[in-house]
Amino acid sequence: MLAGIRHKAGLLLGCSLFAVVMAACGGSGSPELDIEATIEARIELAKASLIAPTAVPLPTPLVVIKEVPVEVIKEVIVEKTVEVVKEIPVEMVVVQTKEVIVEKEVVKKSLWKR
Repeated sequence: MLAGIRHKAGLLLGCSLFAVVMAACGGSGSPELDIEATIEARIELAKASLIAPTAVPLPTPLVVIKEVPVEVIKEVIVEKTVEVVKEIPVEMVVVQTKEVIVEKEVVKKSLWKR
């Protein structure tokens, strides 16, 4: 009995599978589409959606002038007249006199006792 049900279920499953495959792979129910007309319509739509390019002004450069003090070292030649005075050594004699005062105290002692 079980074998009979299996054969019937398999046959039913096979037939339904065959019907689904035939419906999917068979001819379509809708008429053929005009591919060329579709492409032309899409091109016209794309052309209409394009925006004409407008001129965009370029940015003008900003010029900044900055003055920076710079130290410049220059070598300048200056002519000077120099008067040379020759010194002659002169001997000077200095006389110093010293006066020495010596004070002596004289004490007389007598030899005799008193």
